[in-house]
Order: sequence, then C-alpha cells, then structure tokens
Amino acid sequence: MSMTGRADDAVTWVGLMAQWMEYARASMGWPRDLEGDRHRASVEHVITLQATIMAVEHLHQVDQMERIL
Repeated sequence: MSMTGRADDAVTWVGLMAQWMEYARASMGWPRDLEGDRHRASVEHVITLQATIMAVEHLHQVDQMERIL
C-alpha cells in the first residue's frame, strides 16, 4: 500500500475513532440536568453523522460493485 492510499485512510479512521470515544467518555461528566441530558442523548447521533460524512467523502474509492452492498 502506498502512503497516500488506504493505509492512510485506516490511520485516519483509527484517529477519529479515538476522538469519538473520548467525546463519548467526556459526555458522562456533563451536568445531570435537562441540557446535559439532551447533549448526552445526542452523542451517538453526532458520532454517527460524522462517521457517515467521512464515509461518503471516500465513497469514490469503493469499487462500484461493492457500493451496492
């Protein structure tokens, strides 16, 4: 694999996963009030949205036959 190919993408995903896990962990310390509860409830959705955006950005790298899946 070249340094500009999928190996770099894997490293990027690992880095992002680490940040998302830290974000999720940090959310446990948010205040136990209405606002904190709302923010905590949104964590899964924020992470899912960011992951989807990253995946769509790299969709052109996926073989056409695999996109159907």
